[in-house]
Amino acid sequence: QADASNNSVVNTKDIKRYLQKSYRSFERRLEDASE
Repeated sequence: QADASNNSVVNTKDIKRYLQKSYRSFERRLEDASE
C-alpha cells in the first residue's frame, strides 16, 4: 500500500507537468489562430 501511495503522488506530479505542457501548447495554438 505504501508503494501504491508513492506511485500515486508521482503520477499526480507527472500529470500536472503534462497538463502544463499541453496548456502552453494550447495557448500557442490559440494565439496562432487569432492571427
